[in-house]
Amino acid sequence: MKEASAKERIMTSALEEFAENYYDSASINTIIKHSRTSKGTFYHYFQNKEDLYFKLIDRIVQEKLEFLNRRMTEEFKTSSKLTLFDENFKMITRIAMEFAASKPLYYEMGVKMLAEPNSNIIGIIQKKYGNQSDEFVGKLVERMYDAGGINKKLTKEFVIKMISFVLSNYTTFVPVKDRNDFKKMIGYLDQVYEVLENGIRPKKIKQKK
Repeated sequence: MKEASAKERIMTSALEEFAENYYDSASINTIIKHSRTSKGTFYHYFQNKEDLYFKLIDRIVQEKLEFLNRRMTEEFKTSSKLTLFDENFKMITRIAMEFAASKPLYYEMGVKMLAEPNSNIIGIIQKKYGNQSDEFVGKLVERMYDAGGINKKLTKEFVIKMISFVLSNYTTFVPVKDRNDFKKMIGYLDQVYEVLENGIRPKKIKQKK
């Protein structure tokens, strides 16, 4: 089997490093050492650590979108009538979890990104990728809001931001021990949907007359 190119070895080593460390703690020297390359080779392909970091994220995002599109085509044809809480929408997020389970290092890097302490890096991430979830969820919220399916005490903007945030960060609700168990992750995701759709208060039982 043909050995991976120097650039690919650097990308693979970087994924391992960023999956284990936050941005500032990740070491270019470690990446170079584990990729069996040199500083000259590294700077031939990448301007600096930030350039490498975001090229790696771009690759992850692209692979995820390709995976989602392929699996969604296999499972169902997305209807223009798709709503926020129907089974098709839930299927989309379950497929996203399937991708996470199939790419554990991508998932671990994603978890690190959610808790990234470097505010400058977080700002770039939000600027580059933050609107993707809002745009998708926004279309569904608009449709449900206009149809009376969302509490009118809540503004559309608030609902869009809240749902996007919860769906993007729900792994923080999952115990670390369960984060590599796909079935358990789906169980937690179902609980998130239950809270979003029905709240946390039990439904009142109607009294018999």
